[in-house]
Amino acid sequence: MLTIDLDGAQHLLDLLQEIQAGRAVQESALEDVLAANSFFVDFYSGWEGCSHETIRQAVLHFNQPERIPAGVLPEQLAEGFRKAVDEMALMQGRLAWLADIDPSRIAERVLSFLPAGTPLDSVIHITVDLFNNGFAYKNEMGISLLHGASDRKTFETTLTHELHHVGFRYWADQDVVRRALLQEKTGRAVAVVHVQNLLSEGMANFYCSPGYVFRENPDLPAADPYQSRLARLARDEQAFFAQAEAVLAQSLEPDAAYEPCLEAFNTIALDMEQSMLPAGHYLGARMLQTMAQVHSRSLIVGCVQRLRQFLPSYNTAARQVGAFVFNDSLLERFEQLWPG
Repeated sequence: MLTIDLDGAQHLLDLLQEIQAGRAVQESALEDVLAANSFFVDFYSGWEGCSHETIRQAVLHFNQPERIPAGVLPEQLAEGFRKAVDEMALMQGRLAWLADIDPSRIAERVLSFLPAGTPLDSVIHITVDLFNNGFAYKNEMGISLLHGASDRKTFETTLTHELHHVGFRYWADQDVVRRALLQEKTGRAVAVVHVQNLLSEGMANFYCSPGYVFRENPDLPAADPYQSRLARLARDEQAFFAQAEAVLAQSLEPDAAYEPCLEAFNTIALDMEQSMLPAGHYLGARMLQTMAQVHSRSLIVGCVQRLRQFLPSYNTAARQVGAFVFNDSLLERFEQLWPG
């Protein structure tokens, strides 16, 4: 069963209006709003340079940029809060039609890109978030009122993308070896996160939201910063693939330290500077596009449960269509993380 939680966003919008009007905010009222948005707050509190207090300050002083804690994330969040207040009528209109959405019918489409028997019980938290249009976290998801739910079509696209991540996460948790590796603070844990990110983002983008990663006509001039980002990813694709291979190689080195490997992975998995499209999302989608030219959908979907088959299956397809091929010895070392 899927449910949509609108309360957190509504409470936050009400509070932002109070602050914008210059009214004094009770500490208890602020904490109540943060509690109503605990899914959103907990997710970002785990990011480097961000905490519950940082988010609290971004809410309380969103209309005073000089008082926002330094950093891309708090500054982006505060800018999103300002945008929401400036477009309050639009925000309230979106909350109104979201209240009438039946998300269960959207789940049927997502299930065709996941293994049989995938449960899709989850909560869709509507957020006020300029940094992420949508995200999946702890088997639930957040979708931003600012962009991810800008209209019904965009909301459905964002929901299918994030819902696929939820289903993917279910099977990752069923893999005992994968679960144990992900709990380590080692380089090989980062290797698993890295490969899993390529597959998860690749499937979600290629199957559910191809418009996020592919320009309709790559020869057209970039019309906006996002199109410019897509153009650069396509133009420098080989270099980005080489970077992804280097992250895997670094992480699979004997006694590789966790923190440097994680930092290297984040350069692929996140786009902190532009807050647009991480390279890993694009690369994963290109890998899926390559595989779909050679393999059946059932083989590709099977990689969700058998992660170690993903890179060899990709390489097989890549050799046939002339795409980037990962070093085979790296793939062998990755497969050896699963005994037997």
